[in-house]
Amino acid sequence: MPKPKPFTPWSIASALILVVLAANTWWSPLADPDLWWLMWAGESLSSGAGLPLLNTLSFTAPESPWTCHEPLVAWLYGVLGLDGVYLGRMACHALTVVLIARILSPVRSGWACVLALLWLLPLASFSFSERALAWGNLALCAFLVLLPLRGSGAAIARLAAIALWANIHGSFVLGLLLVLVHRPKEFPLAALATLVNPHGIGLHSLIVGYGIGQGPQGLVHEFVEEWRPLLPTSGEQALRLGCLCIGFWACWRTKKWRPILMCALVSGLAIKHWRYCTPAGLILLPYVARALDQKLPKRPAGSLYWPLAPILFLTGLAAPRVAQDKTLFPPALAAAIPPDARTWSDFTLGGWLGYLGHRVFWDSRNDCYPSAVVEDGLRIAYQIDGWESALGRWNIDHVVTGQDELAEALRAMGWLPVMETEKLLLLARPQDSG
Repeated sequence: MPKPKPFTPWSIASALILVVLAANTWWSPLADPDLWWLMWAGESLSSGAGLPLLNTLSFTAPESPWTCHEPLVAWLYGVLGLDGVYLGRMACHALTVVLIARILSPVRSGWACVLALLWLLPLASFSFSERALAWGNLALCAFLVLLPLRGSGAAIARLAAIALWANIHGSFVLGLLLVLVHRPKEFPLAALATLVNPHGIGLHSLIVGYGIGQGPQGLVHEFVEEWRPLLPTSGEQALRLGCLCIGFWACWRTKKWRPILMCALVSGLAIKHWRYCTPAGLILLPYVARALDQKLPKRPAGSLYWPLAPILFLTGLAAPRVAQDKTLFPPALAAAIPPDARTWSDFTLGGWLGYLGHRVFWDSRNDCYPSAVVEDGLRIAYQIDGWESALGRWNIDHVVTGQDELAEALRAMGWLPVMETEKLLLLARPQDSG
């Protein structure tokens, strides 16, 4: 078989799509709320203090056990420091698209390559960020590259990869699913390999809890957008749903039970919680590309690596050094909160305030909070019946919110504005209210 040409119009177009996928957040400040508890755990790890096992960020559940299911990402961010996280983000995204290029290497039609990547864009673009989910997608791509390889060396590499993945993100269960369907003889060892993590079998219990959505996780799933079902409520969601249908068509064309089963499983997961559209898209990508390859004119795709490497490199050089989004996480507002305050904040702000040493009600984690805490937090957030009592029950004396309705309701109760920024308002309980 002749070597693919280094540059073709199709390889350049494909490389540009991959760079768009990788670099769509490189110019954006760090804005993900999960970053802060990753930094908190990572700085503890990198300093030698070990992985936090209790929820000491909060005053509501300081003794609750906490399972950090992303310890390697936390450790890396702790080593890089807050000013270096953007470099880790860039490296993660760049490696991910290089592996996607590797997954597409068998495709011979340039049209198929370009269209398969355009198909992937709406499913995957939203998940390229600094959160550990992006590192989980990188691990998934690496596993998809290893999955077709044969021989004992490849089997050992898959075991090592899934053990590493289990310390990166909870999406490692997709790796177990891929092994069970495609390499069933390796499944027992793969399952044992995932136990090589700081929490052992406890990690699996946590992931099952997220999957079935019971307890605090189920409460949060009802209110957090990405945990909601994939319904055609907008043009973007309808497009994602259509892409999944194309994925099913591609798998059905194979007339083989393994791709059809995998498609049904991952598409069902994405429809239940649309945040799983990205892993579903990555798993279905080879089948979509193959189906298009068989249908479209055989215009040589060329090698994706030759144009991809320099464009990625130059884009990385041009990308600015970015820090935290100071409109979402304003340092002056955090400094205005008294050190001993019992602070309720919006769900997305607790990790940031806790990382800075404040006593917070909750943060963007939910597995380490009892249901009573999550219920009261949501009651306050949405002014559900009894929310005023919840403020008193937890002796909350400061509130940080970006919600106009909550701010107005607190003002009507006599709470006093302390500081206002572009997007947030800090209020204090009046002295005479007890």
